[in-house]
Amino acid sequence: MATSKYKTNKDVEKEHQRDIDASRKIYRGTDAEVSKARKGVEKEYAPIISAIDKEAAAEEKSLLSKPITRFTGGTHKLEKPLVVRHWHAALPADKLNLPAGKKLSDKHGGPLLALQRGGGITRASVVAPKMMGRFPSLRTDADYKKRVGEALRDVMEKYRLLEHLRDDRRMAGFFREVGLTAETKTREDVEGEYGRYTRDVTTVNVPTLLSVTVGRGGLEMTYAHMAGRSSSDWNKRLPELRAAFKNMGVNADSLTVHDTERGDVLLRFDDAESVFPLAISAEPPTRAAVSVDDAIRRYPLTRWMLGVDALGDPVSFPIETYPHVLVTGGTGGGKSVWARSLIESLRTGYRDPETGRDAGGGWLAFISDGKGSDFASLEGLPGVAMVAPGTDPAQVAVMVRRVREEVERRFARAGDEKRRGNDASAFAGMQPWLLLLDEWGSTAIKMTGSYGKEAEGFEQDIDLILRLGRECRIHAVLLSQTIRKTGAGAVPGSWQENLGLTVSLGAPSEITLGSDAFTASTRERAAFMGARLKGKKGRGLTVDRENDTVTEFQSFYTWSPGTTSLAAGADPKVSPPTPEVRASWERWQPISAAVSWLAPRVGIKASGPEWREGKLAEVYTTPLVPITDRSGNLRDGMAKYDPSSLEWLGRKSAGGGGGSPVHDFDFDSLDAEAEPTPEPAPKAEPRAEPEPEPKPEPKPEPKPEPRVVTEPEPAAAKAEPVPTPSVFAVGGDGVIDAEVVDVEPEPTPAAAVTEPEISTAAPKDEPKAKPRPRKSAPKKTEKTTPNPAPKKTSGSTTGGFTL
Repeated sequence: MATSKYKTNKDVEKEHQRDIDASRKIYRGTDAEVSKARKGVEKEYAPIISAIDKEAAAEEKSLLSKPITRFTGGTHKLEKPLVVRHWHAALPADKLNLPAGKKLSDKHGGPLLALQRGGGITRASVVAPKMMGRFPSLRTDADYKKRVGEALRDVMEKYRLLEHLRDDRRMAGFFREVGLTAETKTREDVEGEYGRYTRDVTTVNVPTLLSVTVGRGGLEMTYAHMAGRSSSDWNKRLPELRAAFKNMGVNADSLTVHDTERGDVLLRFDDAESVFPLAISAEPPTRAAVSVDDAIRRYPLTRWMLGVDALGDPVSFPIETYPHVLVTGGTGGGKSVWARSLIESLRTGYRDPETGRDAGGGWLAFISDGKGSDFASLEGLPGVAMVAPGTDPAQVAVMVRRVREEVERRFARAGDEKRRGNDASAFAGMQPWLLLLDEWGSTAIKMTGSYGKEAEGFEQDIDLILRLGRECRIHAVLLSQTIRKTGAGAVPGSWQENLGLTVSLGAPSEITLGSDAFTASTRERAAFMGARLKGKKGRGLTVDRENDTVTEFQSFYTWSPGTTSLAAGADPKVSPPTPEVRASWERWQPISAAVSWLAPRVGIKASGPEWREGKLAEVYTTPLVPITDRSGNLRDGMAKYDPSSLEWLGRKSAGGGGGSPVHDFDFDSLDAEAEPTPEPAPKAEPRAEPEPEPKPEPKPEPKPEPRVVTEPEPAAAKAEPVPTPSVFAVGGDGVIDAEVVDVEPEPTPAAAVTEPEISTAAPKDEPKAKPRPRKSAPKKTEKTTPNPAPKKTSGSTTGGFTL
């Protein structure tokens, strides 16, 4: 039987299974071969892979355990742009149509630039177009556009560093280089691919910039308070700061550092161009004070009028806040000229440049004339009670003792008033007094030389006046060529606590700079500024220890009868140095001449030249008496008590506890029956001749005319006394226009700029904006309105970024 050629399904399945089995065998063989091959490769490359892993682990460890520096602070966390304000870009408030109740805050000028994160300045940084969009009236304000353009030019020329202030990487390096960052070190764990590591972390806190202002004095930048840091830390790095800012193109020669009220740090560059006048005079009042009540009404407005600063703004300090002044300066520095101007401002009064109101006037001055010649011409003027020559310590001692007694008497009277329940009027009716002690160093030495250890009582008198005088309206000014901490002629440290205001006419000496009159932070600044004062007549600086500031100023050269002259052909030394000063003096002269006699001159009732000999306690028993009538003329029989008269019983070529009987220095104590002399005593016309050399004292002539001198001239001369020429001395008389011009502050400049409409090209021959008057010291907010005087009286934002 033949075999069938067809396969059954079973056969097909078997063949298929064989194929599958064969395939699986091949697959298993291949897998084994692959596995065998892999193992061979792994065995062959294992050292390489191990080496790679080892190298990667080492690299990871190196990277993740390496110390890092992390930065915080700066400006990168500031959400809004940092606005740069410029005094010349102030917005014109009267043209903004602000809603009712809304006020414009432009104390620091108007917005000029908006600094964005990362730094740089572009056209989009200019704020003016945005301000014009917000206030359409600015689009047609040509003055605003002009001022903004000028402000932009100013910034482009002087402050290119502004484009870097928000470049945190750059500023972090800047502050780290100068040593003004705060650094902390910690350790932290880091998880890696190959393990866990520990690394050192240094966190650097960079100062955070809060504000940038270009004021009339120059650039100012405020940085946020940093924990554990103050301005003193910044001051220690001041040389490095100045050098670093100079490297950024800023004039940092005058850079100073200050604490703000919030404890932030203010950098003040004071880099504005300064143009001091050759000379300047204060403005006279509209009228002189006519009564003690008048003087008291003006008293709260009265300030120590020093001069003007580099921008032409008045430099003055309220007397109620700064009751006493310490003045220093070498020969030729202008101390005496300034002091005479000060006396005139208190004797006659002056026009306050900020308010336009009359201030000062009606004071009574007691003057210690160090050389015996600088203030002699003031003797005989209304408002000048005594001029005691420093060459006669006895005269100075009894004068100072009398002022001390007045302080004590005023407090005693105030105590009586308070016991009666009249607290508010305790010091009412008390005329302001000035005690001016010239050439303190030489005066103190002479006092010790004449009275030895007893001179301590003299210094105690001054100490009491300094401590208590402010409340009872008695103020002191000490002038000295140098301010010493110790030794002969030193100014005791306890005094300087009450002499809060220090003035230097000319450059302060090294001895003066080392005294307590300067704080550590003002000493360097004063030394730097003092170097540029040399050879500049009338230039000075003032140190406000309370506010830690130093201000350069040109001192006032004001009309002073007997030492200034308006006469044609007068010596230049006593003539007005500029037309502006002449115009001011012409307004001063008639008002000064009209000052009323509110108190008489004071004499010394000595029995003979020997009154100054012996112990100082005995000298103090010598009475001081009023010697003039209501017209200022010497009363009959009083020449013998007048130290300026040749008839004075206590007269001598040179002079040398209990107290003298106290006399009221008013006209009520005079003989009511005495008829006043109808014409006032003649006043000496100043002459510009040099001071004569001392000559032997002549014998007194019988019944000579009263004379306003401290040291007599030889009898043969028969001329009026000659005032000592000084660097700014001027004198005489003249007719003046009594018109007084009010000083109105100009509006503050506006802010911002439009791209097409604002030109930054330099204007051709356009005058610079006139600076706005300002005060160098804040006024005291409390004002006391005195009661009418009695009829009888003696008068931080923080954040982090990694480099």
